[in-house]
Order: sequence, then structure tokens, then C-alpha cells
Amino acid sequence: QRIWDGDGNDTATIDMGAYEFGSMPVGISESRNQISEIRIECWPNPTNGKSDIRYQNSEFRNVALTVYGICGREMVVLVNETQAAGEHIINFDASALPDGLYIIRLQAGKESAVGKVLVVH
Repeated sequence: QRIWDGDGNDTATIDMGAYEFGSMPVGISESRNQISEIRIECWPNPTNGKSDIRYQNSEFRNVALTVYGICGREMVVLVNETQAAGEHIINFDASALPDGLYIIRLQAGKESAVGKVLVVH
């Protein structure tokens, strides 16, 4: 930025802290996050007791499917075993759980997915 005196003369140059890099591009690089290949859904949702939890696993590996209370307390472990790739359906009986919102976490190898289920009796 240039400063001009009252007669139109250039008196000084102010350094605003910006730098010029010639032809080197400056910007935000594209994110290279890997898209998860596992999915989870619960139906019917909300449920009054029994639901089907459907999930998809992209390869043969250890799978853990756990239901947590909204405060993070582990409520039920539905699956904890090595499973083949593909779609799986687990019958989830939530009739013993109190009314509320629950988080369903699917951990398959290093990937994870979460879903929510609302229990209303």
C-alpha cells in the first residue's frame, strides 16, 4: 500500500505482512480422505422394541457392533466376531432398554460407522 502526501507525491510504502510468491500457486489443497466402505442402518426407527440393524462390510475382517447410551455407556454388544464381506442383518431387541436415543457403532477393522436408534415404548 502506498501513502501519498497532500501534493500527490509517493512518501512511503507500508508492509502489510503479505508476501508475493511469483508464479507459485497459493491455496487450499484438495482433501484426500478415504470414503468408508461400511454402512449401517436401523429399521424401524423409532422402535418400540424390535428392529433390524443392517450393515455392510467391505472385506473379511473382525466386526464389532455395539449399542451405546447417549452418554457413552455401553449397553449391548450385538456382534464381536470375524465376518465375511457383504450385507448382514442383526435382529435387535430393544424392549429391555429404557426410552431414549441410542448410538449404534460398527467397527470393522480400522473403519467405523455410527447410526442412531430411538427407543419409544
